[in-house]
Amino acid sequence: MNKNEALETENPYKELAEELNNLQKDKNEGRGVSCVETVAKYLKWGDIEKARAVCFNEHDKILRYPEIKKFLVDNLFKNQEEHPWSVIDKLEKEREERKREL
Repeated sequence: MNKNEALETENPYKELAEELNNLQKDKNEGRGVSCVETVAKYLKWGDIEKARAVCFNEHDKILRYPEIKKFLVDNLFKNQEEHPWSVIDKLEKEREERKREL
C-alpha cells in the first residue's frame, strides 16, 4: 500500500465528502456550488479544520442551500456550540418566539 492509499483508508471524512458532493452537484443548473466543492475537497483530503474554515468564509453563499447548510451543521459542526450560521439561527428562533407571543 502506498502513502496515498493509506491516507484514503484512514480518512474518516471521505464518505462525508462524497455525500456533500452528491448534494451540491446538481445545484446552479447543474454547475454545482464551487465553495461547497472546496469544502468537500478538504474533507476528502482529511482536513476538517480547513473545511470548516471555508464554511465560515463562504457562509453567505452556503446559506442559499438549506439542505447543504443542514448537512454541514449536522456533520461538520455537530459537537460544536458555534457554527457559521449560529447567529442567524438564533435570530430566527427569537423571531419565531416573538411571533408566538403576539
